[in-house]
Amino acid sequence: MAEANMKAGQRISLIFGEPEAAPGDYPTSRIQKGLLLVCGKERLSEEGLGFGVPLLKFGNRDIFPGSARLFFNNVIDGASTIEAVYELNLIKKMAMNGRHIKSRTIYGIETYFGRLHREYPVLRETVDRGGSQLRQLFGINSVFEKGVTAGNIGVTYTMPKRGSTIHVAVDLSDVKRDGLTEIIIANEQGANYFDGYCDANGKRLSGEKIGTWDEVIAEHASLIDSGNRVTFTLGKINMGRLFRGRELAPGRLAWAGLNYILLPNTAHFTYDIELGENT
Repeated sequence: MAEANMKAGQRISLIFGEPEAAPGDYPTSRIQKGLLLVCGKERLSEEGLGFGVPLLKFGNRDIFPGSARLFFNNVIDGASTIEAVYELNLIKKMAMNGRHIKSRTIYGIETYFGRLHREYPVLRETVDRGGSQLRQLFGINSVFEKGVTAGNIGVTYTMPKRGSTIHVAVDLSDVKRDGLTEIIIANEQGANYFDGYCDANGKRLSGEKIGTWDEVIAEHASLIDSGNRVTFTLGKINMGRLFRGRELAPGRLAWAGLNYILLPNTAHFTYDIELGENT
């Protein structure tokens, strides 16, 4: 893959991430990353998938991109443009002591507790603690394996000269629709860096209070790297729902993001990411 990067400010830039771009042995290392934030020489993404990464849900099956092809990295009228086509072919599975779990009942239970986690914030601490204990007790972990391709999704990233806004255009016309229940466009960086949240309604949260999966009601929302004084901001879009999330579990999770959920019949989707830095 050709090297692709964008300059986004005095201190911050963006690189297009390879699989295994996250330092450490995270289960998600096999997933193809999107645009990753860099401040100086420090990568701010950790386990986060990056900006503009498409994911597909087919009921209990989650499909992730295993690779991407870059078609160009040009400068047109002063604007930097990167076009990528993600191949959605990685299936999330569960393994126990290194052996795949094939029981539909187990996957159904995982989906049920995942829904409890998302829809009932008051239960999250209990669900997280119980899930962590069960994982440790039975040696359960998540793995990602290649399967049949569920679609090739084109994403074009454009940044104007001396600008700080990334325009993202997603082409979902090649996605398999049979059984598709949800499309997610992930915009994630590292949880240890992005530990603050604020939105247009005046809500301010930090650390665990950001939550793991809560819908954004405000017109726009920001995640904040308080140490490097870097922010990224996304707005609500009529075609999709915007959710904030942050999860931090040593060796397993380290992401913070603002992610869109789209209807399964969505063919095209566009939005902007506003980057900010305070010196």
